[in-house]
Amino acid sequence: MVDGGEKNLLTSDKIVYYASSSGTTGKVKLLPITLAMFKHTMKLFRLGQIAVWRSLPASSYPLHQQRAFSLQSGKRSNAFFRSKDGIPIGPFSQSFSVLSVFPGLKLLSTCVGVINYELIEGISDFETSRFVQLVFALTVKDISHYSATFASSFLHTIKVIENNFEEMCLCISSNDFNHSSLVQENIPDIKFRAKLNQALENIILEYGGSSYGSERIHHIRRECLKKNIPGLLHRLWPQLGFVSTSIGSSFV
Repeated sequence: MVDGGEKNLLTSDKIVYYASSSGTTGKVKLLPITLAMFKHTMKLFRLGQIAVWRSLPASSYPLHQQRAFSLQSGKRSNAFFRSKDGIPIGPFSQSFSVLSVFPGLKLLSTCVGVINYELIEGISDFETSRFVQLVFALTVKDISHYSATFASSFLHTIKVIENNFEEMCLCISSNDFNHSSLVQENIPDIKFRAKLNQALENIILEYGGSSYGSERIHHIRRECLKKNIPGLLHRLWPQLGFVSTSIGSSFV
């Protein structure tokens, strides 16, 4: 279907994206995605989150000032590999960059999340993107829920915080991602780094400025230095309602 350009083999619907497999069991496979499939997947994910919230007491519902953290992956539309007929190819997690269930979805994601989605799209290296996203998340004290698509990625975010919290705190205290070796190595564009720094400063100003930043850094360091004590995420964000990820085809 991909190599020969044949059409209408699996579906007569228009293919809008080829999701690439990880290739862990052999050759990377390209899975055709239709717009209907994409919308259905997004709907199921959203229903899963709603089901979780409905199972919790009303007192735990997010307040209007709270934000959500969802580890995301994306890149600019013109950076995608394309099939012979121009269909974008990439991990399913990046399909959000070129597909949309409805207009304004990226803007909505930015409004309720911790970082502008366009900034995420500007970071091509996922390890660096994950670091940057976690710095923004740590800067915000009121996270309502914390999610990563897959369990392995979810667990790794915790390890990243545990192993890099000092460097993250330096970025927060100075509003400057140049304290990160990952950022320096993988984001050579100085103007783009400046955009990241400005966005970080804006969040700190929103919550109270330098005094808030100092208090937040103290809190992060205090909790991260408590080794072998469970519940790091809830200690970092005491108002956290729930965390979510998926194991295979299960949503937990």
